[in-house]
Amino acid sequence: MNKNIAVLLLMVFAVFSLVACGISADVHDAVVAEKEAAQASVTQLEKENEKLKADLTTAQETLRNLNSIYPPKRFKDRNAIAEWLRNDDISERPITTYPVDWLLKALEQQSRALEDGYIVSAEFMGPDEYGDVSVWLSAVVENSDQFMWDPESDEVDFIANVEKLSIP
Repeated sequence: MNKNIAVLLLMVFAVFSLVACGISADVHDAVVAEKEAAQASVTQLEKENEKLKADLTTAQETLRNLNSIYPPKRFKDRNAIAEWLRNDDISERPITTYPVDWLLKALEQQSRALEDGYIVSAEFMGPDEYGDVSVWLSAVVENSDQFMWDPESDEVDFIANVEKLSIP
């Protein structure tokens, strides 16, 4: 019997405690609903944050890649041009028949050089009175020497040091 009285007193005390704190069931339910909504928002924000972190990592990698080729630079020297050309396959293609195809090869090689961060000019001359056309690429290296090459042969030839060109 004492046990029953103790349990009854405990129940009465619990009821008075809940009533005494002054929170109605409606207010309690509203607070719980707000808490659940806030937790859902936090979960959504955490997902968005993870996506933003992944996007940031991708953007940082893109920036590193761009910084490796921008701003475009000159080749260090003739050997650097020759080495770059050895790694380029345009000269390994069949010799072209038409001048426009020759020029297209030069323009493609110029584009590849820029993609690798190098300044290269694709140039042509002609046709002359015999119908001949010349196509070549050229680059000025760090010490101001200028070199040229045919995109179909990759033989690098010295032209001049541009600092020593006389201006009339």
